[in-house]
Amino acid sequence: MAKTFIKEFEDWLRLEMWTLDDALMILGGAIRSEIGNPSSKLIRIIDGNQKIDIAELDRVKMLWNGSIHNHDSLGVDGEKAFPKWEFLKARPMTVRPCYVVNWASKKEIGIPWLIEAEELGFRIGKPAPKEETVALVAQGGMGERKEGNLYRLIGLLKDFLTGGEENLLESQKDRKPLFKNQSELINYIDGAYGESNPGKGMKTAELKKVFAKAKQHRKDIQ
Repeated sequence: MAKTFIKEFEDWLRLEMWTLDDALMILGGAIRSEIGNPSSKLIRIIDGNQKIDIAELDRVKMLWNGSIHNHDSLGVDGEKAFPKWEFLKARPMTVRPCYVVNWASKKEIGIPWLIEAEELGFRIGKPAPKEETVALVAQGGMGERKEGNLYRLIGLLKDFLTGGEENLLESQKDRKPLFKNQSELINYIDGAYGESNPGKGMKTAELKKVFAKAKQHRKDIQ
């Protein structure tokens, strides 16, 4: 059970779109007790209590309405908010959770549940930058062909650094490797990046998964 939000909120975190009204209520600390039912009661995200901070809801709405938003595009980088619904005019205006979170961050609006939600695996913030690719690969977060090629690249680089037996180039086999074996390489990466990058897939357990899959994919080109 989460500590900073009630269990009922987890389904909201699984949605890929929020209606604009719901999004602003969530930033203000409240949700509808029933998803998709605009007449259901409001409850607090943190404890399910019905005592809502109306002043905070009004403040968030005022700040949102006083900001410039992109109402025409659906981006992939978390910076564009609203998709077009030209073919379905009756659909409520929606916004992606990542946009809401990023906007709130820029406006210094605190989101008490955000850190814990991300730790529990809810990817609602801005899509990961390139340096988080290893974590995404460990979680299976990209297309099959790209994923396979990335694993092969990781395997090739691992062999180059450790002098692994799967190294394809004869000219490299007599070269002194930087690391004695895979374990030493993993310890180095974990020590250099694991502790300073919590949740980014750079610790020993995740690295072992990545290298195991990399070995599997490298066999495809042997």
